[in-house]
Amino acid sequence: MATALVTFLTAGGAIAQSGTEPHAPSEEPPAGFEGHRYVDTAGCVFLREDAGGTVAWKPRLARDRTPICGDEPTFPDGPPAELLTAKTPETEAPEIEAPEIEAPEAEPQVAESAEAEAPAVAEPVEPEPAAVAEPEVRVGEIASLSRAEAAGGRYIQVGAFVGMPRVDRAAARLFELGFGAAVVEERARGRKINTVLAGPFDDPDALAAALQMVRRAGFSDAFPRP
Repeated sequence: MATALVTFLTAGGAIAQSGTEPHAPSEEPPAGFEGHRYVDTAGCVFLREDAGGTVAWKPRLARDRTPICGDEPTFPDGPPAELLTAKTPETEAPEIEAPEIEAPEAEPQVAESAEAEAPAVAEPVEPEPAAVAEPEVRVGEIASLSRAEAAGGRYIQVGAFVGMPRVDRAAARLFELGFGAAVVEERARGRKINTVLAGPFDDPDALAAALQMVRRAGFSDAFPRP
């Protein structure tokens, strides 16, 4: 077991130093690891986030913004040899051509009329209603919403669970489909229930298409949140 763990910590330079950034894994998974959820040897949970071909491991945070730890490590005895020798495919940055900018054409000069024109009367402008801040829901991070924030027909309810492990599995499946995931804490018969939602969606057409996708993905009882 000790030999496998030393190999994991030294292979390919893939292991990040502990404490190099806030809430970073004590050691990152090997290059060949393709899972969405990863638990380091300290027992802390991290979620995969792909951005422009770069993989980052973001900590799963509790409500007080502290990392969730205490789970069984993904590789308690060190990762398999085939993951340590796997190489991540190299990607080339696309070449971006600078757009050509045309000089604006000069506007013709208009001679001023000798007679002064009557001043224009400005029409009264009605003030626009103040914008209401919407909760931020990002793919790869489970957001926490209130019942009021989840209302309005912009979310799909995919399930209600008592334990957090089932919440994590449902959210991970939604992330694979490309949707955001949020949790609403509710109570039923004296117990706390974690309701998992997919979304938000911008319009009814997008919500209807997403409803078909999540039902085909195994959430057969999913329905739009009223």
